[in-house]
Amino acid sequence: MMLPELLMAARSGDIKLLGDHLNGEDDAAAALAGPVVVDVLEGSLPIRRDPTLPALPAAVAAALSGATSRGDSVLHVVAASGDGQEFLQCAELICNKASNLVLDSCNRNDDTPLHCAARAGNVSMVSHLISLVRRDHGAVAAKALLRKQNKNGETVLHEAVRLATDGDLVKLLMSADPELARVPETGTSPLYLAISLGRDGTAQLLHDTDGGLSYSGPDGQSALHAAVLKGKGMTKMLLEWNNDLAKQADGFGDTPLHVAASVERSGMETVLGSSFWFFFSSSMCGMTELLVGANISCVYQPDQDGSFPIHVAASMGRLNVIKILLDKCPDCAALLDGKARTFLHVAVVKKRQNIVAFACKDPGLASILNMRDDDLNTALHLAVYSGDLHSFGYLICNTKVLLDLANSKGHTPLDVSECVVNHTGIHYGSNAQSWIRRLLASTTKGGCNSGRQDRFRKAHVPRLDYAEESRKMTDSTQYLGISSVLIVTITFAAAFAPPGGYRQDDHPNAGAATLAGSYAFDAFVISNTMAFICSSLATFGLMYSGMTAIDLGIRAWYFTGSLILLRSSVRSLGAAFAVGIYLALAPVARVTAVMVCVITSALVLFGNRYIVHTVTQTVSLHLRLGTRRACMGLAVTVLVNILFEYWSYIIIFGLPACIKYHNGN
Repeated sequence: MMLPELLMAARSGDIKLLGDHLNGEDDAAAALAGPVVVDVLEGSLPIRRDPTLPALPAAVAAALSGATSRGDSVLHVVAASGDGQEFLQCAELICNKASNLVLDSCNRNDDTPLHCAARAGNVSMVSHLISLVRRDHGAVAAKALLRKQNKNGETVLHEAVRLATDGDLVKLLMSADPELARVPETGTSPLYLAISLGRDGTAQLLHDTDGGLSYSGPDGQSALHAAVLKGKGMTKMLLEWNNDLAKQADGFGDTPLHVAASVERSGMETVLGSSFWFFFSSSMCGMTELLVGANISCVYQPDQDGSFPIHVAASMGRLNVIKILLDKCPDCAALLDGKARTFLHVAVVKKRQNIVAFACKDPGLASILNMRDDDLNTALHLAVYSGDLHSFGYLICNTKVLLDLANSKGHTPLDVSECVVNHTGIHYGSNAQSWIRRLLASTTKGGCNSGRQDRFRKAHVPRLDYAEESRKMTDSTQYLGISSVLIVTITFAAAFAPPGGYRQDDHPNAGAATLAGSYAFDAFVISNTMAFICSSLATFGLMYSGMTAIDLGIRAWYFTGSLILLRSSVRSLGAAFAVGIYLALAPVARVTAVMVCVITSALVLFGNRYIVHTVTQTVSLHLRLGTRRACMGLAVTVLVNILFEYWSYIIIFGLPACIKYHNGN
């Protein structure tokens, strides 16, 4: 290990103390006799050296061989510690004692003192060390030192590029070795590093100094791969320098166009996105056009998985990229990846609904709607598998999408829906898979295409796992039971704390509710009572449905009924809250009371996707079947659903009106 006193002298630039430890007091005094002059950009440095210096004593050699825990020699420490005259003099003193430290001394990361000086931004120290190597070992050795790579494959130029603030250090190194930017030939080049850091000025300087510099990056990438992540400006600059970079693929087979297809966003996406995406993606528009314009053949260049840029764009939902690719190369729509999938297949699997909608609405893409992959699945098959109701809706609305094509298992889309949906177990009726099955059953003529249905169900439809269904029901009742009991508690307390309070003892009807007899008060009492009754019944039903001793069919009946009652109790509780607030505020703040009622009405809309899905289903049936018969039952279906969901409101607001009308007569 390095002596603590020696480390302190090196870090502080104390040449007197450093000379004492190196047994070179005379050398230290000579170094202090005059200043060290450094020309930063040219690298010229007058060096004084006594050629008659004796061989190093054993104590001096031992002192110089010491290192820190990171493997830094005393020269590493001096080079990284400062850039003033005292540090330059210390470096000269050390090199006069053992000049091989500049060339051969590397720390645990194989960093030379030159790396350390550049990493610290010590421009004068870098120039000084280069001059010392030239003095003692010649220009060839100096060039070899400049090109020496550490364990990260980086030269001193990489450190200068990473640090670059004013560019002086980069200019110094490029003047010392104009071809330094060519190292390494593979791996992360200085140009790639500059581009990835967004330093176009440094990149321009490197290219202006050496037009034959390296464009390489990690994993076989080129600097253009990094440029497309930084924006249109750098991409255009690199294409002007080297147009062939557009078709250079990395180790995964990705070209810069693959990368651009995954990141480029449209102007509308930028405006509607977050503030981060606004600043990041405002420069992301137009790169696809640049790359395709530079070399259109890259549109037809797949990666190692066989995916073309259009597949990547579909996977990421980049509709603007797909439009550009189809505009330049219309036939790329039919390109197949390694699994024989079109970009529409990929969009369906990734649930990129904007891409699916575009493909279904564009007449020019009709030829790919029924194309099949290696498993003979069409896009419609995959939409059923993924359970994406929106993508499925776009596909089924297009009459050119065939519903009876079978995949490699012999299954049509309806067969697939029968296989993936468990109709007999506990399931939510508004789940996407359930809606998909109903839509397919309504639009597919002749039903399933697998022969005898009993054999089909036996072979492919999953059997009901009673133990699993029992577990699901038991777990569900635990959570739902908490909600129902909570509503019972709230409504019970509200029944004895009516809005407006009670009449005083001196009143003829002492103890009666103050606001009793009004329409709003009657609505409050009835809504609170409805919430109490429904939640109480739901609690009893959940108790029965959670008992494993009862037959599963009976438990399922109680469970389903409890869900219906629990939904009604929540809506009734919301009505009681709104009417109660109205009673308390209306006499003094009617506008506020009305606003509370309007806001609370959100309970009516929340959780009622069933009606929306019903309308969507009707539209799909109308477009698919081309008949009005699907619309005929819409009014009846919606009316039945409304009555089923909101029957409690009819009682809550209808019964008080009947009472008031009766009393009025």
